[in-house]
Formats: sequence, C-alpha cells, structure tokens
Amino acid sequence: MSQTMNLIGPSPWGFRIAGGRDFKKAITVSKVNAGSKAEHAGLGLGDIIQEINGESTADMLNVEAQNKIKNSKTKLQLAVDRPDPPSPRQTNGISTPEQLTGRFQEVLQSSRDENQNYNDYSFSSPASLS
Repeated sequence: MSQTMNLIGPSPWGFRIAGGRDFKKAITVSKVNAGSKAEHAGLGLGDIIQEINGESTADMLNVEAQNKIKNSKTKLQLAVDRPDPPSPRQTNGISTPEQLTGRFQEVLQSSRDENQNYNDYSFSSPASLS
C-alpha cells in the first residue's frame, strides 16, 4: 500500500535507512526512533522508500538517499510502500505451539545424535605420529 508522508522540520527526522543501488536492494527504513518526527508521521520499520521529495529512489545509492534526507532541513516528503505483514500460515504447515515444540525437539535430538558420532573418533596431530 503506497502512501505519502510529510515530515515537518527542522531535522533530524529520527530514522535510518538500508539498501540502495549499491546494495542491490530497495531503500528501506531500518530503524525509527521512538518519539521522533518520523514516528509521528507514521513511518514504520520495513517501509520501502519509493521517493524522497518527489525524486525516485530506484537508482539511488545509499549515500545519495542519506544526503537527500539530511539536506532536507525544514520539510521531508517520502513516498513509501508498506509491505503486507507475513501470513501466520508461513510456518511450513506447522502452526500450533505444540507442533512447533515437537519439531524443535526432533531437530535438537537429531543434532545430539550427530554430535555423538564425532565423539567416537580420536584425532592425532602430525607431531604425535612420529
């Protein structure tokens, strides 16, 4: 869902970004400080920044986006896309706490069994073989 957010200055705005052309990822919000102008405007963690002050971020380097944000002293306009939250069914078919606990215990036991096999071998350093 795309939306435009207008932050009224002065800066600082109270958020951090990640991504950019140099990282081959969309520019996204990586942190929003509590009580900041960004939080009051509704900016959220994981929001994808499509435009900064009307300019597309599609080909921007991370540092270019940072500079555009920092150089906006009195007003900052962001066009953002908020990804849909993940579905609660994205758990490989395991959805109840009991099923998840059982699967965890299976993996833990399997790991213990595999590690036990390593205890049956002895290792010698090359110096001790002579």
